[in-house]
Order: sequence, then structure tokens, then C-alpha cells
Amino acid sequence: MKLSYIIPIAIYGYTLVTLNVLFTLDYLAILLTLLGTVTVIKAKMDLGSYHVWTGYKREDTELVVRGIYRWIRHPLYVGIFIFIFGALFTVIPHVKWFLLVPFFASLSYIVIFLIIASKRETAFLRDKFGDRFSQYCEKVHPFLPFYK
Repeated sequence: MKLSYIIPIAIYGYTLVTLNVLFTLDYLAILLTLLGTVTVIKAKMDLGSYHVWTGYKREDTELVVRGIYRWIRHPLYVGIFIFIFGALFTVIPHVKWFLLVPFFASLSYIVIFLIIASKRETAFLRDKFGDRFSQYCEKVHPFLPFYK
């Protein structure tokens, strides 16, 4: 999974470096990628030593419900989705079609993988923490910052 991030990030970086002119939409797109990046960093900071790469799990974990996890159940995935959304608006109008093919292929893989991973993570945490996690799920939306 870690390697699949290289392709879209490299194409996004190439796009930013080779931009000759910035459109209004580009400023919004860059802000979205920054917001996604900040969201991921904040989520990793709040997880601390309990952070593991997507697809892996730790048996000695704790249920983290502080910081950004108080508002969003899967903020790491949300941050990645926000970054992807912003990158799309930067890359699509500026790169040649042959770069869009690997860009969309890798993004499709990443999105599908993260959706499946979020479901598996939810099942793992529900098994590990039982009612405590179920109560947390009732209060916190998995992807939107709405406290129920």
C-alpha cells in the first residue's frame, strides 16, 4: 500500500513544479491538499505510538478518542481523501493524458483499499473494545466531522 502513494504524489509534485500559470481553482486545490496533509499529521500525532500503516494492526492498542478522533472516526483516511480531491483539481487541467492513466489507476486502488481498510479496522476495534467502541461509533461519524 505504501508504494501506491508514490505515483499520485510524484505526478502531483511534477504538476506543481511545471505549472506556468495558476488558475483560481488551483489555489483552492492546493489549499485542499494542504488541509488533507494537516489532517493526516494531526491524526498521526493524536494516535502517537498507536499509529500503524493501513492494513496492519497492533494487538496492544488503545482506543484513541481524543483530539481529532473526538470528531472523526477515521481522520487518516479523511485526510488522504481530501488530499486526493485537491490533487485531482490540480492535476486534471494541467497534465497530459498519459500521466492521467497511472494517476487515476493508483488513486482508484488507494480509495478502494482505504474503504475496505476502514471497514476492517472498524470490525477489529469493535471486537477488541466491544461496547466502548460501539458507544464511540454512535457519537462519532466515520468520515465527517459531525459529533452526534
